[in-house]
Amino acid sequence: MGGSFRLLDQQTLGVTLTNELLNWLAAGRLYIENNASSIRSQFGEGSDELRRFWNANSRASQFEGFRFAEALRDYAQHAAPPLSGLKVSRRETQPRQVDVYVLRFALLESRMEWDARRRKLIEVLPEQIDVMPRVLEAMEGYRIIENEVLHMLLGECVEAIPRLREGIEKVAQSQANTRACCGSKTVTTVSMASSGRRAPSQTRLTSMFLRLRPRPPIRSPS
Repeated sequence: MGGSFRLLDQQTLGVTLTNELLNWLAAGRLYIENNASSIRSQFGEGSDELRRFWNANSRASQFEGFRFAEALRDYAQHAAPPLSGLKVSRRETQPRQVDVYVLRFALLESRMEWDARRRKLIEVLPEQIDVMPRVLEAMEGYRIIENEVLHMLLGECVEAIPRLREGIEKVAQSQANTRACCGSKTVTTVSMASSGRRAPSQTRLTSMFLRLRPRPPIRSPS
């Protein structure tokens, strides 16, 4: 019974890790597509910014893990789950470790129609392909792309600084003009606040006005 419990636990863990890997693969695809679409709509199809973005993708593709992640994402989307199994190991001086893998045979013999470049990439890998080391290497590629995107955003911020300063100066000038036109009212309000007295409410002001205004003369009865 203990053995079947451990088997069930590994199956549950395998499903959880498969879902996490699927989410990560999909997020990577969306990250590339959304950034490309955003840059294209903002700067144009033939812009230098879009060229820089695709150049960063090319530099990221120099990492084998980045190219493998692209292939594994297409495999998961069109063929089968991206994991073949997991290994649980534990050494005396280290905590338990879980390694996930996909079989090279499963990738090559699937219904996927690999192009020559990706088939060559898979064929040179070991039969039991450890996934996590290649995920970490793929993240190095994504870091290259993200750095380029951040440089673009920082450039936009630098260009926006003069416009922000101009807007702040216009607001300050408008406030100065308002104070100049309504100086007496402003002084009265400030003097009340500085003296510690609370400004009278609208009801109190109306009552004071009614008491101070001249009353009509009283006529004696004829």
